[in-house]
Amino acid sequence: MMNAQKSKLRPSDDAGSHPAPIRQALRTLTAVAMLAGYGLLAACGGGATTELNPNVGGSGPAGYTGPAAQNESVRNFQLEIWPQLKTNCGNCHSPDTTANQEPYFARNDDVNQAYNAAITVANLNDPAASRMVIRVGNGHNCWQPTDSQCASDMTTWITNWANGGSGGGGGGGGGLVLSAPTYREPGGSRAFPASATAPSPSFAETVYPILRANCSGCHSEEAPAATRNSPFFASPNVDTAYTEVKPKIDLGDGDIPMSTPITDKVANSRLVVRLRDEFHNCWTASCDDDALEMRNAIIRFASAISAGGLDPADLTVSGALTLGEGLLATSGARYEANVIAKWEFREGTGDIVADVSGVGDPVPLRIFGLGSTVDWIGGNGLEFRGGLAQATSDASNKIYDRIANGTGEYSLEAWVIPANVTQEDRFIAGYTQGNDDHNVMLGQTMYNYDFVNWSSASGRTNDSALSTPDAAEVLQATLQHVVVNFSPTTGREIYVNGQLMAADNATGSLTWGADYVFSLGNIPGGNNATGWFGRIRMLAIHDRVLTPEQITTNFDGGVGEKRFLLFDVGSQDGVPENSYVMLEVSQIDDYAYVFNKPVFVNLDAAWTPTTPIPIEGLRLGINGHLAPLGQAYAYLDTQVDSANYVAGVGQVLSDIGTIIPVENGPDSDEFFLAFEVIGNAGTAYVENDPPAPLRAEPDPMPAIGLRTFEEINQTMSELTGVPTTNPAIGGANGTYTTYKQQFPSVENIEAFLSSHQMAISQLAMTYCDELVNNRGTIDRATYFSGLDFTAALPTDRSVIIDPLLERMMNVVPGNAARSVTSQPAEADLRLELNNLMDALCANSACTTGTRTEQVVTAACAVALGSATMLIQ
Repeated sequence: MMNAQKSKLRPSDDAGSHPAPIRQALRTLTAVAMLAGYGLLAACGGGATTELNPNVGGSGPAGYTGPAAQNESVRNFQLEIWPQLKTNCGNCHSPDTTANQEPYFARNDDVNQAYNAAITVANLNDPAASRMVIRVGNGHNCWQPTDSQCASDMTTWITNWANGGSGGGGGGGGGLVLSAPTYREPGGSRAFPASATAPSPSFAETVYPILRANCSGCHSEEAPAATRNSPFFASPNVDTAYTEVKPKIDLGDGDIPMSTPITDKVANSRLVVRLRDEFHNCWTASCDDDALEMRNAIIRFASAISAGGLDPADLTVSGALTLGEGLLATSGARYEANVIAKWEFREGTGDIVADVSGVGDPVPLRIFGLGSTVDWIGGNGLEFRGGLAQATSDASNKIYDRIANGTGEYSLEAWVIPANVTQEDRFIAGYTQGNDDHNVMLGQTMYNYDFVNWSSASGRTNDSALSTPDAAEVLQATLQHVVVNFSPTTGREIYVNGQLMAADNATGSLTWGADYVFSLGNIPGGNNATGWFGRIRMLAIHDRVLTPEQITTNFDGGVGEKRFLLFDVGSQDGVPENSYVMLEVSQIDDYAYVFNKPVFVNLDAAWTPTTPIPIEGLRLGINGHLAPLGQAYAYLDTQVDSANYVAGVGQVLSDIGTIIPVENGPDSDEFFLAFEVIGNAGTAYVENDPPAPLRAEPDPMPAIGLRTFEEINQTMSELTGVPTTNPAIGGANGTYTTYKQQFPSVENIEAFLSSHQMAISQLAMTYCDELVNNRGTIDRATYFSGLDFTAALPTDRSVIIDPLLERMMNVVPGNAARSVTSQPAEADLRLELNNLMDALCANSACTTGTRTEQVVTAACAVALGSATMLIQ
């Protein structure tokens, strides 16, 4: 065991006590960090609201005659965000307005002073964490229909400012500036208790009664089929409900004081958000009251859960971080110079998906069917189950103007996850007017992607689509990058995961309709017959064709929000201060996180290792314990040395990635690293013995079995005297030949299917027909002694029933000792056969020899095809 720790001054401590080179490095590395002052964006003249505020105008972007931008960063500010700030915030945040509200980032007299004001409330390293974004996201003078749209707009503008160009800056993008996170010991987070009923107050005592009383009409397996909807967190089984509800509860809400007004919107649990912000099936007249009841129940449940500490307690660990504390990766890995609309689905809530392209008027999408046929998914995205997200016709005009009236070419790019490979003629995304009428359509037909483009060379209907090859089975039910291109000179192309999979020469000019709308998941007014089942995680429209190289760049760049988590290891003996192990982390869905490529880096840009630093057995931890799965770095055995470490860049420890399960959700899950060896410290890892397997008592084997196909055929032949070689039985078109594959192939009676009995009945009928028509080895007059086949059916039916019972069921009238005790009694058998003949004669008089033959054949088939023949 090596647990030696040494005292260190954290980067968050007084920087003045650091040596000069380190102070300089820290100043450099945190130069772009946000310095958000308290109340810097206080409400202008009357306070924040959540209403749709009018565009307050202000100075506007035109007519600037002030000093020129002093440097490139100010110039980027001037081009990428200043016009939007003046348009949307200029009525308050400018010194020449009545409101005269600081900071003056929307002033029009001096762009350099506006920049100096804006940099205090913008975080160029993590735009989403900017004070500007937080304020408008909480309803401060929002110019869009929803607060989340305003937050998305502001995030996009700050991102474009940081990257030096709108829509991704032509594929450039600013470099990531590493800054030290606040140090926190791991093991301080909550984890869901193992049981729904303990400890007290438990889930069963707090949240579950509310769910059961108010949500079971939909979110329960016993709900009517028309309204039944997963997850089943209102199940009558409390354990099922507990398992289903965990992703919808943020245990961090346990820290909220009960007295906090619900309008403060500090609770993050999805159960609360759905009521508070989305007004989803509130059970009283006040959704705020219902949300408050739900929030307070979650507080009672979560606040009673204590932090579990480290398990095991003697682990050698790094500092702890949540996903939100990571540094947001820039979008420089993508080519987006010609993006005109882009949806990243990063809202995670609400019924509006914002266009985050930052180009021209936005094209927001409204979700129809939220909570039933459309759902938000973790890691950014929407899951469609027949629902849709649709723009208005007016908003969609941007697509028409930029492409049909503009470049005449385009690319539609998407990251999608089809739910299956069986759905046909389904609409994934497009610019459309309805079923079979599209300007553009990306669709699915089983294993194929379909691409409709309305031009002078190709139609607007589904049957004019270019599709990927059937034999290639390109479309799979997994995450795929799909790009469809149209150029008037090269025609249509479909790329999947960076590879060209289909192309044609349907060149010519676009003939689009101007009144169409853009939608995802289904056509406007569509239903389950047209709606697509699957997930969309990103979609973008480019008004120029993406080249193969640009498509490869965007495919390699991946999808979803990625963050760099810097795990502090500088407190370990033998490891220099300001040392971190950095991993790229993202949430891929509701169930998993991806950790990729650990890098050892020291934030002193001049530092290089003078002696090797060994690192062995790196393991990922979550919420105080080691992750049960995904320990891909457990066998890491390397060292950080001067031969491999690059000053200011770091050293890659492993170039592989791994996946670990989500536990409490991305807002609450706390990650850390554990080491068997790091520097002079470490803790030997001991594999626990696997638990003894549960003693499983095998299910009792049936005492009876089935005759298989060849045994059935031989048995029926023996009982009727009709040879198996009879043409009607074993001939090329004989019943046995035809139905052989449909008979039981194994003796296990639990494998018996209804289709087996249908084949047995067909074969029994054929054997009895051959017997009655004297095509067997036993004459029918001998088999049915005393029966005249040329006369009417006799009243005394024993001449028919007695031979069948004796020959086929071993039942001799008056001799009970011959009967099989496990089959029905003789009297019951006689009754069933008599009832059958009564029914046949009721429908058609049994007065002719022909009808007698038919009735005898039917009775014979019933006896022959019974369980007595089949069971052994």
